[in-house]
Amino acid sequence: MFYTVQEMATTLSMNAHTIRYYTNQDWITHLKRDENSYRKFDEESINWLIIIYYLRQYGMTIG
Repeated sequence: MFYTVQEMATTLSMNAHTIRYYTNQDWITHLKRDENSYRKFDEESINWLIIIYYLRQYGMTIG
């Protein structure tokens, strides 16, 4: 099953713009896109988002 950026933002209590930033930085590996180039998140992508979220919560910088 695949999820949209907005669904992920709601589920993970994150900002949709932040999720897009992370994907634009190629921090989410193997990100899928649909026929209109919209981001689609699978279980692996969700796990990466959660990892990045917790790293940021513990003070890891973007750089």
